[in-house]
Amino acid sequence: MLAEVAEAGAADVDLAVQAARRAFESGKWAKMSARDRGRVLYKVSQLNPERTQEIAELETADNGKPLRDSL
Repeated sequence: MLAEVAEAGAADVDLAVQAARRAFESGKWAKMSARDRGRVLYKVSQLNPERTQEIAELETADNGKPLRDSL
């Protein structure tokens, strides 16, 4: 299983979308280049080698790149 998703009403969805928009527009991650985001994810995998496979699978599920590239 990739994730569990809670049931939400329209007001909950509106609040979530607003929060996501704020994070996207003002967050450091959104302003980072794809190369720099990749470097961060690589460093995280090196700090947590027992979770490298899990991180790679999540990254592949998130953006559709081949698993070998995520690894």
